[in-house]
Amino acid sequence: VDDPTEAALLALELVERAEADEQFPDVRVGLAHGPVLARLGDVFGSTVNIAARLTSVARPARVLIDHDLAELLDHDDFRLRRTRRVSVKGYEHLEPWALKRPRES
Repeated sequence: VDDPTEAALLALELVERAEADEQFPDVRVGLAHGPVLARLGDVFGSTVNIAARLTSVARPARVLIDHDLAELLDHDDFRLRRTRRVSVKGYEHLEPWALKRPRES
């Protein structure tokens, strides 16, 4: 997905649908924004690695995004909260942001 807002909405929808189905396993999502190398139907690069690391530290039913994606999203459309920095393979100071839908008014 090329559009950051679309990607964020898709991630939230995935988590919500998994939560609604008791037989579906826990879902954790990590999203990162940046260049990727696509080859033979697969993608490679630091953006892919960051998304994988975010997924690995996310709690069940949570979406974590990187700083670059957080800057691109309209903060009126989403609730974003910076979480504590984490040290993961290849990235000593990864700064995840928790992504949620906005509160109902």
